Amino acid sequence: MGLIYLDNAATSWPKPRCTVQAMARALEESGANPGRAGHRLSLEAGRIVERCRQALADMLGETDASRVAFAQNATDALNMAIHGAVRTGDHVVSTLIEHNSVLRPLSELARSGVITLTLVPPDADGRMDAREIERALTARTRLVAMTHTSNVLGLEQDVAAVGAVCRRRGVLFLVDAAQTAGHLPLEPKKWGCTMLAMPGHKGLLGPHGTGALWVADGVTLAPLRQGQPVSFRRFDCHSLTLLPPVAVAPSPLAVVEGSYSLHPELAPMYDITVCLTLSPELQRRRILARNGEEMARRFFERWIPLEQAYFDAMKPQTRCSFLIKADQLSDEAPL
Repeated sequence: MGLIYLDNAATSWPKPRCTVQAMARALEESGANPGRAGHRLSLEAGRIVERCRQALADMLGETDASRVAFAQNATDALNMAIHGAVRTGDHVVSTLIEHNSVLRPLSELARSGVITLTLVPPDADGRMDAREIERALTARTRLVAMTHTSNVLGLEQDVAAVGAVCRRRGVLFLVDAAQTAGHLPLEPKKWGCTMLAMPGHKGLLGPHGTGALWVADGVTLAPLRQGQPVSFRRFDCHSLTLLPPVAVAPSPLAVVEGSYSLHPELAPMYDITVCLTLSPELQRRRILARNGEEMARRFFERWIPLEQAYFDAMKPQTRCSFLIKADQLSDEAPL
């Protein structure tokens, strides 16, 4: 039975054969970290990245490929642009036809008091009027964020008219090209954009986890990801309670330890991952020695089966940088 796929606005499928072949070739022949070393595989991976960056710049009519930054998808790129552009006390203008990837970060910034936000409605036909956008601008407006084409309405908006307003008023202009990249010509410089976000997995027919943000010359964004102090609470297995929060300051090296620290949602945050396995017999002896008979019984009857189910489902040992098998260690050897 054949399949008719009608969800290309979410992600394109099936991917063309050239995409599959390029992904397989990269994984099999040059899957090293780009820009992290001087060996052949790392250099080749770096060249692939830069060729892709240049291709995106060419598509956008940009002569300086360094103005293109890679992202995980359009949502990530939009968050990079929004959080990187606005400052406390700024006013932002957007529209009621935006995707949640724009509305949610803006709404949260407004809710927390960082910005004030004005959302302009479309006309009866679903089109945005540049004159209404301009009427919403104030002396404190720093950013206008607008979709090129809504994923709900499918109408191409007149971003050039809005860009002309923003250029005349000295306001940053962010265009969400999630639905048009790969389908329609993108001309951010001609439109008067200062930023344009796009995914790689929709009209550009790339894999998931790819996107890009173009930033005009002269525009500098604060980094979205930076070393910020965080805190966590340890779970005390003896008292079965959470201990008081422990603050962790940014540092060149941060070590995260725990059975669930290699969860797929956390894995992209690490530079190096290590998984240590040991035999059930050695595990049992160590738990008994550390926790005693009564607490060990809870481990064996409740926590170990749950933990094993997690390992069976997520298979962290297959996705780590290093796998250490500790089966041959003595009971006294440190782990």
